[in-house]
Amino acid sequence: MSNSADWYIKHEDEVLGPFTSTVLKSMAKRGDVMGNTEVGKSVTGPWFQATKVRGLIVEHSDEAVPSLATDAVFEERNRLIDADAWKQELLAISWKDLFPLATWVRDEPWTLVWVQALIFAFAFPLFLLQWFYDTEPTVTQAAWSFSTYFAVLWAIFLHRLLRPDRIGMKRLVGVWAFTSTLGMVAVAIVTELGKRLPGLDAAIQATESASILGRFVGQTVAVGFIEECVKLFPVYWLATRPMVKTLPMTSIVYLGIVSGLAFGATEAIFYSYDYVELLTNSQVGAAGYIVIQILRFISLPFLHAIWCGISSYFLALAVASQKSPRMLPLIGICTVALLHGSYNTFADSWIGFGVTLLSMFIFVGYVRTGAMQVVKPVEMAAVLSGP
Repeated sequence: MSNSADWYIKHEDEVLGPFTSTVLKSMAKRGDVMGNTEVGKSVTGPWFQATKVRGLIVEHSDEAVPSLATDAVFEERNRLIDADAWKQELLAISWKDLFPLATWVRDEPWTLVWVQALIFAFAFPLFLLQWFYDTEPTVTQAAWSFSTYFAVLWAIFLHRLLRPDRIGMKRLVGVWAFTSTLGMVAVAIVTELGKRLPGLDAAIQATESASILGRFVGQTVAVGFIEECVKLFPVYWLATRPMVKTLPMTSIVYLGIVSGLAFGATEAIFYSYDYVELLTNSQVGAAGYIVIQILRFISLPFLHAIWCGISSYFLALAVASQKSPRMLPLIGICTVALLHGSYNTFADSWIGFGVTLLSMFIFVGYVRTGAMQVVKPVEMAAVLSGP
């Protein structure tokens, strides 16, 4: 018996089909075709109860009734490609819904902040690939491009988490520009002048000490304290300027984050030269070079950011509490200087990894604590100037 699609089902005066014999049998097994279901070989009938069709529900020998039983096994058919079904599916597609260009234009997705961030994260490295394709970039160009790229990604990510009030692009760019240029120059000048001061000179020399304790003191005082002061300075200056409206503590903390990211991104440029020299002199392999370079580009700017975020929290707390306008920021700087010095001392061990996690949890704790507190910027200058 042929397996062609020539079976129909009558259901409540509605004719369904056509179905092949195989499909009809499957429907009977599933219970979609019952014993009293009317089936036929034509749209117009005649109709027979399914129990009377041999090979469908039960076997019958009534030859007057059409049969599902195959007369020859070689007569079975299997359509590998049902052209009619594909045609029907194609005609059923709503091309307007498939490519809703008009809806996209009306929605203006390019104005969404997360879309803009996504475009930057995706397109900027590809832009750099094309930009440097025909020219050999210098170490400074390559390091600046990628360190800035990752720092901006961190800035976007942390902005979406902290949700600070509108600080203004002018202030953010100003903090970034100051820290990445004058801030780095200030660190170099203070470090050079410190070599001529007895106490600071000893701390600078101790950064290379064979003693762990001596190296910790040197890294904390000569590196951590100086760098954290420089990073906090533009935030301090902006926080003491009169503003039109009140400013949440998270906004001041975010300014510190931007300053820290700018410092870390610029610092990565200088370290890149050291890493290239290590690779050139075979002091580190290609794999090791990739690891330390990626670490410098991605993780360490973030570490600088949360350290400055912590000290910025103390600055904001000083204004919000109307108490200890000088001591609280100093305590904040000393706190992060200890974290900074600890990491520098043990950066090549699991202790250093633990310091990074501790820094992050401290940062998160302060952000959560100060999220609901509001600083009144109009009173900042008077509070920080003291009695």
